Amino acid sequence: MLIGEKSERARRLIKRHISTLVDDSPIARSGAQVVMGATGYAAFKTRIAEQGAAFALQPLANKQFNQERSAALAVLLAGKMKEMTPGEFQDLLRPAFQQDEWILLLLGAVTGLIAGTAQLLLGFA
Repeated sequence: MLIGEKSERARRLIKRHISTLVDDSPIARSGAQVVMGATGYAAFKTRIAEQGAAFALQPLANKQFNQERSAALAVLLAGKMKEMTPGEFQDLLRPAFQQDEWILLLLGAVTGLIAGTAQLLLGFA
Protein backbone atom coordinates (compact mmCIF):
# COMPACT_ATOMS: atom_id res chain seq x y z
CA MET A 1 0.00 0.00 0.00
CA LEU A 2 2.80 2.44 0.83
CA ILE A 3 5.45 0.93 -1.43
CA GLY A 4 3.60 -0.70 -4.35
CA GLU A 5 2.22 0.68 -7.58
CA LYS A 6 -0.59 2.55 -5.82
CA SER A 7 1.68 4.06 -3.18
CA GLU A 8 1.17 7.58 -4.48
CA ARG A 9 -2.49 7.38 -3.53
CA ALA A 10 -1.61 6.40 0.04
CA ARG A 11 1.00 9.16 0.24
CA ARG A 12 -1.57 11.72 -0.94
CA LEU A 13 -3.95 10.51 1.75
CA ILE A 14 -1.27 10.85 4.44
CA LYS A 15 -0.32 14.29 3.16
CA ARG A 16 -3.94 15.43 3.14
CA HIS A 17 -4.47 14.32 6.74
CA ILE A 18 -1.25 15.92 7.93
CA SER A 19 -2.17 19.13 6.11
CA THR A 20 -5.56 19.08 7.85
CA LEU A 21 -3.86 18.61 11.22
CA VAL A 22 -1.60 21.58 10.56
CA ASP A 23 -4.60 23.73 9.60
CA ASP A 24 -6.80 22.61 12.52
CA SER A 25 -5.52 25.25 14.94
CA PRO A 26 -6.59 28.66 13.60
CA ILE A 27 -4.39 30.52 16.09
CA ALA A 28 -1.26 28.54 15.20
CA ARG A 29 -2.07 28.76 11.49
CA SER A 30 -2.57 32.53 11.62
CA GLY A 31 0.60 33.01 13.64
CA ALA A 32 2.62 30.88 11.26
CA GLN A 33 1.22 32.75 8.26
CA VAL A 34 2.16 36.09 9.85
CA VAL A 35 5.69 34.90 10.63
CA MET A 36 6.35 33.00 7.38
CA GLY A 37 4.06 34.72 4.96
CA ALA A 38 1.42 32.96 2.85
CA THR A 39 3.88 31.32 0.43
CA GLY A 40 6.27 30.36 3.23
CA TYR A 41 3.40 28.78 5.16
CA ALA A 42 2.26 26.83 2.09
CA ALA A 43 5.82 25.56 1.54
CA PHE A 44 6.05 24.69 5.25
CA LYS A 45 2.81 22.67 5.06
CA THR A 46 4.01 20.84 1.95
CA ARG A 47 7.36 20.04 3.56
CA ILE A 48 5.72 18.74 6.75
CA ALA A 49 3.29 16.59 4.75
CA GLU A 50 6.11 15.08 2.66
CA GLN A 51 8.26 14.40 5.73
CA GLY A 52 5.24 12.87 7.49
CA ALA A 53 4.63 10.50 4.60
CA ALA A 54 8.32 9.53 4.58
CA PHE A 55 8.24 9.10 8.37
CA ALA A 56 5.25 6.74 8.03
CA LEU A 57 7.40 4.44 5.87
CA GLN A 58 10.36 4.22 8.28
CA PRO A 59 8.99 1.40 10.47
CA LEU A 60 8.42 -0.71 7.37
CA ALA A 61 12.14 -0.72 6.63
CA ASN A 62 12.99 -2.17 10.06
CA LYS A 63 12.88 -5.98 9.75
CA GLN A 64 13.02 -6.62 13.51
CA PHE A 65 10.13 -4.19 14.13
CA ASN A 66 8.07 -5.92 11.44
CA GLN A 67 8.68 -9.35 12.97
CA GLU A 68 7.82 -8.17 16.49
CA ARG A 69 4.68 -6.35 15.42
CA SER A 70 3.44 -9.05 13.05
CA ALA A 71 2.51 -11.38 15.93
CA ALA A 72 0.67 -8.61 17.77
CA LEU A 73 -1.07 -7.56 14.57
CA ALA A 74 -2.14 -11.15 13.86
CA VAL A 75 -3.70 -11.43 17.33
CA LEU A 76 -5.44 -8.06 16.95
CA LEU A 77 -6.85 -8.89 13.50
CA ALA A 78 -7.98 -12.36 14.58
CA GLY A 79 -9.81 -10.86 17.56
CA LYS A 80 -11.49 -8.20 15.45
CA MET A 81 -12.56 -10.78 12.87
CA LYS A 82 -14.07 -13.02 15.58
CA GLU A 83 -16.12 -10.05 16.82
CA MET A 84 -17.64 -9.54 13.36
CA THR A 85 -21.06 -10.82 12.47
CA PRO A 86 -21.24 -13.11 9.42
CA GLY A 87 -22.70 -10.22 7.40
CA GLU A 88 -19.85 -7.88 8.36
CA PHE A 89 -17.30 -10.56 7.52
CA GLN A 90 -18.92 -11.12 4.14
CA ASP A 91 -18.89 -7.35 3.46
CA LEU A 92 -15.19 -7.33 4.31
CA LEU A 93 -14.30 -10.17 1.93
CA ARG A 94 -16.68 -9.46 -0.94
CA PRO A 95 -14.66 -6.64 -2.56
CA ALA A 96 -11.66 -8.98 -2.79
CA PHE A 97 -13.68 -11.55 -4.75
CA GLN A 98 -16.17 -9.29 -6.53
CA GLN A 99 -14.19 -9.07 -9.76
CA ASP A 100 -14.00 -12.87 -10.09
CA GLU A 101 -17.40 -13.57 -8.57
CA TRP A 102 -18.86 -14.76 -11.87
CA ILE A 103 -16.18 -17.46 -12.07
CA LEU A 104 -17.08 -18.72 -8.60
CA LEU A 105 -20.77 -18.81 -9.52
CA LEU A 106 -20.06 -20.61 -12.79
CA LEU A 107 -17.83 -23.19 -11.09
CA GLY A 108 -20.48 -23.72 -8.42
CA ALA A 109 -23.14 -24.27 -11.08
CA VAL A 110 -20.98 -26.69 -13.07
CA THR A 111 -19.97 -28.60 -9.95
CA GLY A 112 -23.60 -28.79 -8.84
CA LEU A 113 -24.67 -30.01 -12.27
CA ILE A 114 -22.00 -32.72 -12.27
CA ALA A 115 -22.83 -33.82 -8.71
CA GLY A 116 -26.58 -33.82 -9.46
CA THR A 117 -26.12 -35.79 -12.65
CA ALA A 118 -23.86 -38.32 -10.91
CA GLN A 119 -26.37 -38.69 -8.09
CA LEU A 120 -29.22 -39.18 -10.58
CA LEU A 121 -27.32 -41.76 -12.61
CA LEU A 122 -25.82 -43.67 -9.68
CA GLY A 123 -28.76 -43.39 -7.32
CA PHE A 124 -31.50 -44.39 -9.72
CA ALA A 125 -29.64 -46.77 -12.02
